[in-house]
Amino acid sequence: MINQRSLRTSILLLLLLTSFVAGTLAATYRVTDYGAKGDGITDDTQAFTNAWRAVCLNSKEASTLLIPGGKVYLLGLTKFRGPCNHYVRVQVDGNLKRVDEVWSDDDNNWLVFINLNGITVAGAGEIDGQGASWWACKEAKTCAFLAANSLALLHVTKAQVLGLSFKNSAMMHVAVGMSVGVRISNLKITAPAESPNTDGIHVERSRHVIISDCQISTGDDCVSVSSGAKDVNISRIRCGPGHGLSIGSLGIEKSYATAEGIHVSDSTIVRTDNGVRIKTWQGATGFARDISFRNISLTEVRNPIIIDQFYCPRGGCKNETSAVQVSDVKFIGVKGTSANDMAIRLECSQSSGCHDVVMEDVDIRNAVPGEQAQAFCFNAHGKKAKVVKPDVPCLSY
Repeated sequence: MINQRSLRTSILLLLLLTSFVAGTLAATYRVTDYGAKGDGITDDTQAFTNAWRAVCLNSKEASTLLIPGGKVYLLGLTKFRGPCNHYVRVQVDGNLKRVDEVWSDDDNNWLVFINLNGITVAGAGEIDGQGASWWACKEAKTCAFLAANSLALLHVTKAQVLGLSFKNSAMMHVAVGMSVGVRISNLKITAPAESPNTDGIHVERSRHVIISDCQISTGDDCVSVSSGAKDVNISRIRCGPGHGLSIGSLGIEKSYATAEGIHVSDSTIVRTDNGVRIKTWQGATGFARDISFRNISLTEVRNPIIIDQFYCPRGGCKNETSAVQVSDVKFIGVKGTSANDMAIRLECSQSSGCHDVVMEDVDIRNAVPGEQAQAFCFNAHGKKAKVVKPDVPCLSY
């Protein structure tokens, strides 16, 4: 069963968000009234900044910032900074396009919502990160590793991102950090399979987050949950191509990292590099616990189930004894096909191991007819129940 405490918290979050935004919004501020052209050529950054200042600080009641449809608004780095006097809804009916340049600003975000209590960003618009030039310079190693995340929520509470389409972010499409009470739903996110670091949705140092009903096809994790995340519920995601649904990476550069109460359910993963994954660096400290993956459908996924405590994407990592403690991890109702012979890999730290790992009703078959799927485990401890195919010998009935 789903963790009851997390379920109660998620229901409370939805009720709070619903009640918070249920009232009639007092006024509408159109970006076109503040000079935005929406012709796809003129830089509309200053017009958006002026319109935001008006809706955030001038209006005395909950209001809407309207980005009218039928137009393409070209924007550079744009900060929607609070605190505001009230709740704001940003209605994105038009399309937003990032200026096609590689900037050197230290802030690696494009559209930033920061220091806000009560914000909804919603609509039928498309947010185009125009990331190709940044991907090229990263490939050539002529620019910084970090690039611009398309939309970032930083230090926000009672926040929602609903219904939008995202494409071709320079780096992550939606990033949530240092925030409490966030709902992300009904997004469509696309980027080429070869585009680097283009995670669909990334969450770190945040709690009480709900992510649901999204279609994500990118060059990196469809959803990634990193250090400092607590009570994150992810459901009804269609993922692929990409790197799957991941917890981590945790503990880079021997840091202290935590992830707790992360629950993924009722999702479909198709032709990705990985399926459901926990990844931690050697030499780190901290914990990853109370994690579950339930009712996951897999189609030709190359690495369907992974716990990797030796994560080292660029090679050259030294062996270390300390590790993030991984415990209370459940894989329940994970079924489908593997594009590799090795369908399940539990590779845990030699010094600490993984504990209380549960596999129940797991059935992963080789996508190649007649070939057998296999499992490998090192220093993983726990139980299995009902059907578990391929058999995971380190777990006991």
